[in-house]
Amino acid sequence: MAKSPDPSEPSPNLLAKLPVLNRLKAVKDFMMGKLEKIEFKLNTIFENELKNDAQLLEAVTGLAEGLTRLTQAFERVHQKVDFLYSKKVNGLWDPSQPHKTQLITVDNTEPESRLMAYLYSFLPTRKAIDIGANVGAIAEKLLEAGFEVYAFEPFPQAFDQLKQRFDQHQQFHAFPLAVGAADENRDFHIAQDLSETKRYQDAAMFNSLTKHAMPEDMSFVDTISVTVRSLESLHQTNVLPADIGLLKIDTEGYDLEILRGMGQQRYPVVVAEFWDAQLPFGTSDAFNRLEDMVNEMQPKGYHWYLVIYRVWGDENVSFYCNYPKSIAKSWGNVFFFQDYDTFAHALKWCLSILDITYVA
Repeated sequence: MAKSPDPSEPSPNLLAKLPVLNRLKAVKDFMMGKLEKIEFKLNTIFENELKNDAQLLEAVTGLAEGLTRLTQAFERVHQKVDFLYSKKVNGLWDPSQPHKTQLITVDNTEPESRLMAYLYSFLPTRKAIDIGANVGAIAEKLLEAGFEVYAFEPFPQAFDQLKQRFDQHQQFHAFPLAVGAADENRDFHIAQDLSETKRYQDAAMFNSLTKHAMPEDMSFVDTISVTVRSLESLHQTNVLPADIGLLKIDTEGYDLEILRGMGQQRYPVVVAEFWDAQLPFGTSDAFNRLEDMVNEMQPKGYHWYLVIYRVWGDENVSFYCNYPKSIAKSWGNVFFFQDYDTFAHALKWCLSILDITYVA
């Protein structure tokens, strides 16, 4: 016997004619309705039929708990789809145009490098600066995307590894320099991992030009003198070309000083690391507060920004945009944009890959 069509179920033919975002919303609304009906029926069974059957009651209780978890998961989908759908009116998506999207999840622990690679196609030039390059983890991703990379690393041991790693790559240029607000010599503080399990893996990644606070199982144990150059100076002396498309900074608490040394230089995208004031690394002498960097960049014409963050002790990664304060105990990266269209491309990518935090 043929099944009668459910009038509440969206027609496959109708769905096929809708743009993908409308189609997703229609399916989402249908599924939310079905979950509500199932939940109502379970409640009815509880009240009318299971009072005297302990074994069946236990089984259905387990089913109800599973349904609750499913409903909670689908609610998160529900919120994201509604947010995406509402963005149509702001021009981020054209609902009249069909789209085909495929999402391949690889590793969600370092989405910043993948976003930088994604933005490659939307930048006016394909040249990038990597300040605080260490042994080249980010430089490698940028080179893979097609960027020509200018990398700066002042720690001799890390610089030697960096140089050896990419020495044969024609699109890679390495400089044994630190970058800051002005040309000078400064003490560079060397970090050591004191934890029994060596949880921080490569302690050299935590070396810094500022002697900021540290967790109990990490400490600065030595200093060396390094040469510091400002970005403005590096451009004026032709160490760096004028047509840079992306600037990435990761200097363990000194990022604000690099921004202050930009002078008249403007890059389409600037990526900097921030620490919340309650983070163990950021409780003192850290020059990378999110609010300070936003205040530094807005007068320079960077009116749009995305904040990708984690909370200390939690591996989940989320993002928000255009809010200048950090979440308590959070750390991550802020992407600054001079051009709205590039910001819009980055926002679409984040909405597809990451959980969004709504700041109320």
